[in-house]
Amino acid sequence: MLYRIILQNHKRRTSVTMPIPSGQRAKRFDQPFAGLPVGRCFVTMWRSVSEYWLVYAQEYERCVLAHRMAVMLLVGNLDSQHLVLHRCGNPRCHHPNHLYVGGHGENQRDKILHQLSKDRADKFAMPARSDGVQIFTPKPLPLSREVSLLPAFSGFFPDDCFLATWLPPANDGYCHLTESSFSGTVVGAHRRSYLLFNGPLDKYDIVEHTCGDNKCLNPYHLFKSGRQQSIRDFNVKHDKRCKVTEYDMSLIMDRSKSVDWIAQELGIHRMTVANLRRASRAELF
Repeated sequence: MLYRIILQNHKRRTSVTMPIPSGQRAKRFDQPFAGLPVGRCFVTMWRSVSEYWLVYAQEYERCVLAHRMAVMLLVGNLDSQHLVLHRCGNPRCHHPNHLYVGGHGENQRDKILHQLSKDRADKFAMPARSDGVQIFTPKPLPLSREVSLLPAFSGFFPDDCFLATWLPPANDGYCHLTESSFSGTVVGAHRRSYLLFNGPLDKYDIVEHTCGDNKCLNPYHLFKSGRQQSIRDFNVKHDKRCKVTEYDMSLIMDRSKSVDWIAQELGIHRMTVANLRRASRAELF
């Protein structure tokens, strides 16, 4: 059942939502999104980074810079010539209002602006959440006034869906960063938004929408409802590296056979055999 009323507003690309009643909604296993800080950077600390935060994207088969991914999700399509730059001078920040698209000239002028500044970023942080997630909101350096090649971020609003109309839709009702054969439950754009703004996430976590619209990327509407019931079945179905059949699994679960013998017999790595055996055993208890 849908609980959404479409709002024709091309500038904000949003829709007004009627939340799914709590009695029909899955249980929440995380903390709700608290919003983006005003006048501060947004630095998430659930990934260790030196300068930039990298996010692995299966659909690209490589890592993508987190601030670049934020622009792809929330502003528009990028090409190889586009640079995603920080107005705030903080390379770890992926606050959408601090990001813009430019070229090498803008990048050099921003470097001069931030190097000449006497202000320095502090380490102010939001209070730690009950789930242990820590978000830092340091003071930015003087903000760059360069003109972006793409429109500005339109904002997150608690009562509005955020629909990225430029992202390709998938057959399962989700949207992706790029066209791929992966399921939206694995690489959906909503999962990328959750990872950037809500909290840590692994591939077995289930992310759902309070608004009922699978294409929505608004972190206010995203929540973690649990984990996949069967890790083994999930890997067989969604992990393209997994070439294990049902017969292979019966062989892996045969404790009379050694891990090394099974790996040689099936032509897979011994650690794959050990991990599948351990995961299947854990599901029995």
